[in-house]
Amino acid sequence: MTRYLPAGVVGLIIAVIFAAAMSAISGEVNSLTTVTVIDIYKRHLYRSGNDRHYLLASRLATAFWGLYAVMFAQFGKNLGSLIEAVNRLGSLFYGSLLGVFTLAFFFPRVGGTGAFVVCRRNRYLRRVFVYRYLLPLVQRDRLRSGGGYGPAVGSGTSGYQPALTPGGHRSPYT
Repeated sequence: MTRYLPAGVVGLIIAVIFAAAMSAISGEVNSLTTVTVIDIYKRHLYRSGNDRHYLLASRLATAFWGLYAVMFAQFGKNLGSLIEAVNRLGSLFYGSLLGVFTLAFFFPRVGGTGAFVVCRRNRYLRRVFVYRYLLPLVQRDRLRSGGGYGPAVGSGTSGYQPALTPGGHRSPYT
């Protein structure tokens, strides 16, 4: 890039990239701090504090969320590509969100308690589905393919032996 642009412009582009990243991180930490202090701490835990007390609480919450983001980034570096990480982490919540949106669309009079119950029920049903139906398919597939990781549904990829009839011929149904 230094071949095509003057040195000052390259530095300016790098500074813009850092500023955008810092702005996004700042917005994330500040929004988490606001939700923590205003919506949780002030509403449920300590209602009669003065402004100085809430300022101290917000600084502590900012430090907590900043450290949490750093720790999560250390965990996130092992998740692979960004799309893979988003799909892994998002899959924990997609089913519950779909249930809440479906509930709100078809039953608009249901309040927050009903939405919470739907979230809990969806998480439970997802857990039951994964452990009762999906994992046995994966384990069966791994046994068929010689212990390797084949697709979750299907016939596996390596070492698959087709079913044989009692006479030793290949079954036409596999």
